[in-house]
Amino acid sequence: MAALVATPEGSLLTYFRSVAFSADRTPFHLNSKEGLANTARRTISALTNLKNHQLYFDPLTNSFELLLNSGGKRFYNASKNIYLLTYEILPSGNKLLYEYDEECRLSMIKEINATEKTLGWIKIQYDRESVHAEASDGKTVDYRFWEGDPLLSEVIRSDKPSLRYQYQIESDGRALLKKKELPEDRFVDIEYYSDEENKNKVKAITVPESTTQFSYGQNYIYTKSLKSNEVG
Repeated sequence: MAALVATPEGSLLTYFRSVAFSADRTPFHLNSKEGLANTARRTISALTNLKNHQLYFDPLTNSFELLLNSGGKRFYNASKNIYLLTYEILPSGNKLLYEYDEECRLSMIKEINATEKTLGWIKIQYDRESVHAEASDGKTVDYRFWEGDPLLSEVIRSDKPSLRYQYQIESDGRALLKKKELPEDRFVDIEYYSDEENKNKVKAITVPESTTQFSYGQNYIYTKSLKSNEVG
């Protein structure tokens, strides 16, 4: 039996049950064969090593508890054949509470302290082609999607400029992100290979100042960065 656990970065980690279920908590262990690194952006340490997470299943409550290497804990409870993150204990002792709508979509995140005083919250509402989020500090953000397609087209933020996205739709229906429009005429352009061997792999990423080109070998990826005036 395996359990897929989402990370705050948006990836999924696979945990496997290594012993038979028992009346006590049953441990699950991270698949160490997956390619994992301590961190991509921060200093390497035990606190950022994903392999130090510990996952346990409690048969009495039909719930999972994830012990984080940071000292925090996350608790998952069953709902409609999936396990939803219902609350989290932060290293500081504060708690994050998660609420969901009837379709198991996240509808509220609330932070409270040890005395259960509310420190802040985010409410989320869903529409056919948009998602609206409102925070306790008055800030809002709207995520808009292409009509009839779950592709993010625009992000409208109350305190920052908007973001826009364009896609390249392949013959098989696959959508590839082609361009991200940023404030102040900044952008990210993405070009893809069309040949059969490298089809849909990124060929180049261009920003106003430079272009990074990608080449693929059997066991490696080669990148080359060029300034805008060097691209030909």
